[in-house]
Amino acid sequence: MKLFLLDHAESIRDSSNVLLGFYSLICTIMAVKPELLDGRQRVLIFTGLGVLIFNMVFIFVANKKAKTIAELLREIDEHEQTNQEYQKSFERIRNLYQNYAANLAMELKLSDHERISIYKKEEKNFSLIARYAKNPFHDCSGRPMYPLGEGCIGQALQRGEYYIVGLPDYNRDMSNYIEEQEKYGLSKEVISKLSMKSRSYAAYAIEKNHTKRIGIVLIESDTTRNKEYFEGKIEIIKNNHNNMLVNIIETTEWQPRNKLKSAEERGF
Repeated sequence: MKLFLLDHAESIRDSSNVLLGFYSLICTIMAVKPELLDGRQRVLIFTGLGVLIFNMVFIFVANKKAKTIAELLREIDEHEQTNQEYQKSFERIRNLYQNYAANLAMELKLSDHERISIYKKEEKNFSLIARYAKNPFHDCSGRPMYPLGEGCIGQALQRGEYYIVGLPDYNRDMSNYIEEQEKYGLSKEVISKLSMKSRSYAAYAIEKNHTKRIGIVLIESDTTRNKEYFEGKIEIIKNNHNNMLVNIIETTEWQPRNKLKSAEERGF
């Protein structure tokens, strides 16, 4: 109803102007020749006058609302422009992180059987901020959020480093593979949807000032690897890349700023 009235405010304003002219004429007649109007006609006139007053009040409110709506539409337009600019910046930053992960993988000499992922520790989850694999079948995004206590990355968050090696081949021994992964908090549903059925993992907790763990670097392989194979790679990350990884984690923003209040909150 409110939107209908606002949409037809111009028509109501025009009709009110006609009524105002008509009542100006009637008031003149009442002042000069009051005997020309009987009691019933006077009641109708005063009733109409009440309608006119209502229309005038509505027009005042509608004008005020129209201004507020115009302001809101302007804010929406500004917000959309800001959001588009933010998304472009976000894409550029994400590409930089992806390139960093790719360069790190090359430095570590990861093979076609392996990939590297960088996770940021949020309040209750990890978020994936970069991933790289030479093999395009392994170079996929996966889940956007990962529980803090789940998998090799969950263990590394608690211990600083963690290794899982020698898991069964999923395609040949699915039941044992699932059983082993369940030991690290993964459900059967999550295991079945893993984009890479890895058999070996190595995770390192990114530390700020050697006191606070703020993220994880994970290397995984779809072949069996021993712990020694991974330890040298984790040592390179720890000694040469920890500070850069801290900078990446701290400058990551994943949610666009929303300065605009909804129309509903503004009473529309």
